[in-house]
Amino acid sequence: MSSTSPLNPAPSIGAQNAFNAANNLVALSLQRQSTGLRINRGADDPAGLISSEQLQAQLAALEAETRAADRASAVAATADAALSTVSDQLAEAKALAVANANTGGMSEAEIEANQMQAESILQSIDRQLSNASFNDVKLFDGGVRLSARGETYDVPQTSLNTLGLGGVNFANTDELSSAVDTATNRVNTIRGDLGAFQKNVIDALKRNTQVEFENISSANSIIRDTDFAAESAFFARASVLGATSGTALQFTNSQPATALNLITG
Repeated sequence: MSSTSPLNPAPSIGAQNAFNAANNLVALSLQRQSTGLRINRGADDPAGLISSEQLQAQLAALEAETRAADRASAVAATADAALSTVSDQLAEAKALAVANANTGGMSEAEIEANQMQAESILQSIDRQLSNASFNDVKLFDGGVRLSARGETYDVPQTSLNTLGLGGVNFANTDELSSAVDTATNRVNTIRGDLGAFQKNVIDALKRNTQVEFENISSANSIIRDTDFAAESAFFARASVLGATSGTALQFTNSQPATALNLITG
């Protein structure tokens, strides 16, 4: 039988293959548009999948680093808030010491009342420093370390004794005033060191990590995500091919029947 014979199945097989291929392209395009991903399995783009998985691992590491930095920043902010309260309380104690130093016109009862109030303030400071915590971890026991990409800051142990306020004589206004000044300077130093670490290390890390995350996310999106403009054009082309190959398949399938009618005519 000649290859040009109307009974030759080759044209029908070719049309069937073209029709199936076009439908596969349509299905692939629909999958990409419905999932929003250009790569849904390794076979879609093996090299692209490997690159994308590596980028996603980097993104996961950056997310973990950001969470750790956020936590460290929260710890630093909590410690600073506690020290700010202590600083305010020391200012009150200083005012009382100054008032008692100027005894002119003050009764013994007023002086004693100021001494009692100063003592109460220091007791409150002691409670504040002892109870300050983050997630049930004491902040001023000397066991809190903040870290960011290899840099660390140990929150110093802070108490009445380390501030020089332990055993202060409240009746001695000069001693009280001097002790409060020393404690205030130490608190301010701790706050300054803590704030510098938070601003120059933790916050800087968070900014850098955010930029890294955005850039890597963009690179990963280019590799893995669907380009909907391009995919829409691809889908339209595949749909046209599917319609055309379907028409061709119908035509080629009708040829044997036509030829048989002519033969048996």
